[in-house]
Amino acid sequence: MADILVAHLRKKSDEHGALKTLASQWDFDAKLIPKALQAVGNLFPHYSRHDESHSRQILVNIERLLGESVSLLTATDTWLILEAAYWHDIGMVVTKQDLAKELQSEEFQDFVAFLRQSPQHELFRFASTFDPSNLAKCFLGADTPTDAVSRFNELMAEWFRRKHPARAEAMVREPWSRASISSPRTELMPARLFRLLGRICQMHGTSFEDLLSADGLPFKEAGMANEDCHPRFVACLLRMGDLLDLDDNRFCPVLQRIAGDDRPATSRAHEDKHHAIRHLRIDRDRIEVSAECQTIPGYLEAFRWFDWLKQETQNQMAHWQEIAPNRELGLLPTLGNLTVTLSGDLRVLQRGERPQFGIDEKSVISLLQGSNLYNSAFPCIRELLQNAVDATLLAIWAKESPHASTDKWITPAACDHLQIASPVKIELIESQEPAEDADKANWLLRISDGGTGISATDLLHMLRIGGSQKNAARQRLIRAMPEWMKPSGAFGIGLQSAFLLSDCIYLKTKSIFSNETLELELHSPLGPNEGLVLVRQVPNDVAQRCGTTLEIRFQLDRFARRWSVPSLQSNDDSVATQLVMSMDPLLDDSFPYDAGIIVDEVLGFGKNSLIGIECEFAPLARERMSLTATSGEAGDWLFLPDAQGHCVAFRYQPHPDVFTGHHSQFLYRGQPFKCDAARFPHVNFEINLLSGTAGTWLSANRDQLTPKAADDIRAVVLSALKQAVEADMTRHSNEPTKQLGNRSDLSLFLHAMALNEGEPWEGFAAQIGDAWKDVSLIGSSIRECFDKSEWLFDTGSDVNDPIVNCDVSVPRHHGSAVTTLALLAWEKEKSGSVRVLSVDDLKCSPNIEDEHPTPPARIDRTLLEIQRKPPILHFSLTRQPCYSDAALAEHLIKAINPFSNCRYLVAIIDERWQRLALRKNVQLYARRLIQPCADAPSTMLLPHLFSGRQAQVTPSQLERLCDRIHPLLADGPTVHEVRDLYRELITYIDDELMAASRHATYWRTARSG
Repeated sequence: MADILVAHLRKKSDEHGALKTLASQWDFDAKLIPKALQAVGNLFPHYSRHDESHSRQILVNIERLLGESVSLLTATDTWLILEAAYWHDIGMVVTKQDLAKELQSEEFQDFVAFLRQSPQHELFRFASTFDPSNLAKCFLGADTPTDAVSRFNELMAEWFRRKHPARAEAMVREPWSRASISSPRTELMPARLFRLLGRICQMHGTSFEDLLSADGLPFKEAGMANEDCHPRFVACLLRMGDLLDLDDNRFCPVLQRIAGDDRPATSRAHEDKHHAIRHLRIDRDRIEVSAECQTIPGYLEAFRWFDWLKQETQNQMAHWQEIAPNRELGLLPTLGNLTVTLSGDLRVLQRGERPQFGIDEKSVISLLQGSNLYNSAFPCIRELLQNAVDATLLAIWAKESPHASTDKWITPAACDHLQIASPVKIELIESQEPAEDADKANWLLRISDGGTGISATDLLHMLRIGGSQKNAARQRLIRAMPEWMKPSGAFGIGLQSAFLLSDCIYLKTKSIFSNETLELELHSPLGPNEGLVLVRQVPNDVAQRCGTTLEIRFQLDRFARRWSVPSLQSNDDSVATQLVMSMDPLLDDSFPYDAGIIVDEVLGFGKNSLIGIECEFAPLARERMSLTATSGEAGDWLFLPDAQGHCVAFRYQPHPDVFTGHHSQFLYRGQPFKCDAARFPHVNFEINLLSGTAGTWLSANRDQLTPKAADDIRAVVLSALKQAVEADMTRHSNEPTKQLGNRSDLSLFLHAMALNEGEPWEGFAAQIGDAWKDVSLIGSSIRECFDKSEWLFDTGSDVNDPIVNCDVSVPRHHGSAVTTLALLAWEKEKSGSVRVLSVDDLKCSPNIEDEHPTPPARIDRTLLEIQRKPPILHFSLTRQPCYSDAALAEHLIKAINPFSNCRYLVAIIDERWQRLALRKNVQLYARRLIQPCADAPSTMLLPHLFSGRQAQVTPSQLERLCDRIHPLLADGPTVHEVRDLYRELITYIDDELMAASRHATYWRTARSG
């Protein structure tokens, strides 16, 4: 206990009866507050002590700073010091009601959004998925339940740490209602003094400038009885005493054990800071501290702490006359040496700074330019167009959401505000002023929108790449928007990408929020003006609408160096094509083909934009064009608010081709991007992703999907496809093909999806029946063949060169689904058998055997010819072997691949090797040798390793293979028996099967390699 200050309070209270109330109040609070402070460890076990021991040490430090001058304090000042030391951290006492309330607050959502934009923060991963309204994803950022508890506590602790000074002020005023602390509040003491005490507690967490400001604390105020009190002085002593509680016993070992070994790195840094204290002097004359840290984070934390102590001391000394009640109190102690060192062989390169790599903003812009992030002018312009569209959507939401019913915002089609919104206007004008380079032409690009405009506050965030994501007020508004309407920006490159076209950007803007009008001139960080930003405040014009007009001047080739000519069959009416068709290569001095391409790209952008796009194109030597790209029609799009957690618009069409990915289209908020990660059989589709930031899905130039999003995009498309089919099957239950087109194509698509994905596709396929048997093939249909007792099936020929003698041929681009479905249906419906044949069995293939030694290049060409041959299936109602000898030999040759390293499974070739049959459901890293293959009753592993041009079976390989395989065999032969069986199999394949085939030479070459 701070005996000196307490004794002084009692002494002063004895001097005047009215002052006894102060001592009585203190007697209550000295017992009550420590009990409440014990609860701090519930949420802050990873923090240093903030209990009564901390409060007492602050008082001891203040006694050391004042020395004998304690006797000069008034009773009210003494009481304020004692109470403030105990109350100042009471804001870290957090009730369950406090947690629940803050989880729903806008400010907390801003805080979580900030963490999501801070990848270096320890809580970034946890905050990235944290959503109190969705328990299914709330704790996805944790690995275990205990980890989830720890991360949640750390998240809430970080939030309440930031708020605890302000919370302390409120809890001092209303201790019972806010924390059930029964500290008396009666008419015996003015409520004004408790409000003053709360403000003093609040000021321990504010800047020194705020403390001295007009809204800060007064220098003097009436105290109890005939005394004055000095709130500013008390607050300054509290700040100093708090900063000086840094001895090496500040952390509680019990709480450290509760927090666990995975407590945050910042906590460990503070632990090292306190444990590092080697010398501490605090008295009336001098303050000295030295520390020897074990870690660099601890060193940096100690250095920062000492720097705060130094700054606070200097600030108070500089304003001491505005702080101290009288001169008799003297000055603060002199600040002596504050030294921090690292123990052992650790070193820092620059005192007080973390050794690390860094990059400045100029380097970022330079890297962007040098990396070909944008390979043409339009992607840069697209960023600016997207900014304009996003700003317009945000303005619509800000103005209309308070008045419109919620059903108006469910889908883009339901939002009539989009139809009446002012379009984004683009002007591309060729300048009459000649360029210095005679081969170039000057162009002006002007983009005007009726969006939110830019305020001075917005500008501060925009000037840094990625800074717009830290604009809390704007982000709060965005979070309330429907997913499909939210801005797409995530990289902060939008505006600054314009510097890839020009060294200077001009803007005139009026903010919808602040109503201020600004003229801005932004210079490139790499240009001669080194990133200069000129801001002019313009008198407000009521007639001027809110929004932004942006201008950029850049150069294009006066006469395009290359261009493309449309084919005669195309109906290309693009601007670029019109320029090509009207160009006279002899008489024309200019040919603005590149500008025409930009205009066409702008119109393409507008095709799927939620906001209309109008474009004026004004080349000097041609007629001015006024063009309009209206926002895309939503009529045949299905809007899905939850496709694997994402909002999308979707449409699809079944197709007989197996993979029609080149016809499918991926859009992000209306703009196309490349994606090869989501293909499904026998269907074309278009998906427009309407949720998530661009960084969730796309590379920085927004041209293609990022590798990390590949799994997500497949899951989203699959979910959207399922919902779309389900909706169509329900809506058109009587005749689904009315909506979905050809019934056989639909059936093929649904059955193919059932093969790959299982339910619910199996249910969909059952609804539509076996119409896949009527899909258009070469020759007979599958349904016609099912009426025969036997028939031949060519599983994948060229449309123009089907194999003769076959009843039906499947075009190669139809893929394997038809074949697999035919195999399964024949077995199920007819109880028939299927045998794999070779073209040699049909006597319709020339013999390509060459008995002479063959160079590897020719072998590769021959193998390629063999590999292109599709399997031929013999369907029969009678039992038959799985393969013909010719088919097995041919597929062994197909397994020889210069770029492959693989083992293969086959159906049991002969009863001689039945004991090599694998148990059911055994999983091996091996492929089926023959695809497709009837579902053979048992399979075995071939002993060969097909590696490059070789089919290897070395003695050591065979020994290891037998050891590995024999526990997996159904009949349980010994290792010795397995070895003998494999040797017999190798001899049979080499000396009988392959020697009798027309591939004998190639096989001998592969085996001898």
